[in-house]
Amino acid sequence: MQLYIIYMDIRVNVIMEKQDKNLSSIQKAFLLLDCFSEQNKPMSLQELSDTLTYPKSTVHHILSELRRQQVIEQEPETGKYYMGIRLFNLGNAIRKSLDIFDVATPYMRQLCNTAHESVHLTKLSCLKLTIIHKFEPAENPLRIVLNIGVDMPMHATSHGKVTLAHLSEYQVKAILDNSPLKSFTAKTITSADKLMRQLVEIRARSYAVDDGERHIGLHSVASPVFDGSGSVVYGVGCVGMFNSVENPRFAVAIQTTVETAAKISSKLGYRKPWSEVRTGSKP
Repeated sequence: MQLYIIYMDIRVNVIMEKQDKNLSSIQKAFLLLDCFSEQNKPMSLQELSDTLTYPKSTVHHILSELRRQQVIEQEPETGKYYMGIRLFNLGNAIRKSLDIFDVATPYMRQLCNTAHESVHLTKLSCLKLTIIHKFEPAENPLRIVLNIGVDMPMHATSHGKVTLAHLSEYQVKAILDNSPLKSFTAKTITSADKLMRQLVEIRARSYAVDDGERHIGLHSVASPVFDGSGSVVYGVGCVGMFNSVENPRFAVAIQTTVETAAKISSKLGYRKPWSEVRTGSKP
């Protein structure tokens, strides 16, 4: 089970200070727990010591205390350690207290006020992508109005493409098999191979663009919202009558959308994997 929902913003700061000899016992314990969430397998004392670059005696001391608290358990056959049931219970309790609407609302409102365009939050469920929350700019007479509950075509919208980009190949195939690549405009992607190539690019840059693919003259950008387990179920973005994707206003919309998605993801408990934090690579 992922531990990101438990320790929230402490992780990045702790990792960056990993070599600091003045780290507290609590910080060291979180770094140790992070090893399990990153490797997703039982680990030996030697493996933990090598990963953390701490003496085995230090790691053993932390493990002993965590075992007493039922946070860490040990396999009797191999002697390897793994995360205990107490963390599972704590994680479930925290997940139940998180409401996507409460979490996303202030950030969506801010995005709407910055981009001066309609902002939508979508959710993937039963192979369909549905608008579940929105904000409309009162001062923009040309705003795009889409109702909550509307399903969005996955291949022809920024929300759809950014969601597809973060699913497994099996999930993408199931969705595309269930929803043919219907043409809406001359720019709509109707080739599965071309769509798959674009999904690779979208995943690398963390946002997708709709360049008039659903409606002529309509442009949108969306970015993935990760939950505490690292899955992408939600997407957030803005849509409007931008002149083109080269418009400076659209560039602002892209940047602000990516930042908004990152903030919502953070509140839901998502943190970049350790390797990406250390290298500075994108999710």
